[in-house]
Amino acid sequence: MVRDLAIRLRQARAGKAVEAFHEALEHVPGHLAALASLSVVADRTARASARTRLQQRLSALAAQSATVEAAIAGGIVDALQHQHARAADRVLAALRAAPAGTSAGWTIPVEPLLQVNARPESWAAVLAILRSRAA
Repeated sequence: MVRDLAIRLRQARAGKAVEAFHEALEHVPGHLAALASLSVVADRTARASARTRLQQRLSALAAQSATVEAAIAGGIVDALQHQHARAADRVLAALRAAPAGTSAGWTIPVEPLLQVNARPESWAAVLAILRSRAA
């Protein structure tokens, strides 16, 4: 689902992507990638609503100590704003704080909205941690 949404954004079909993000939220309320994306690419009213819902979801994650998931959502916002190094730094900090024995962040390399493969220099340290934890 998210892959299709990311493709629409990359094809400069923001209107279709926004529709798809809303559809994703109908199926999975609180979907972090959809909320993070809408908080950047939607119209002003929908952006404000998505930001509010995203902050509520991130607060709930913080209460559950789900900091890597929250960092990924923040990283999506950063990446959509062309702040790829900031996205990677945010995720890296959360991974370093996470217990080494967890599978936290294992989807990072394939998260299309983070665009990890397009910016390997920014994501090298993150990928190194994930590789070491997978070994």
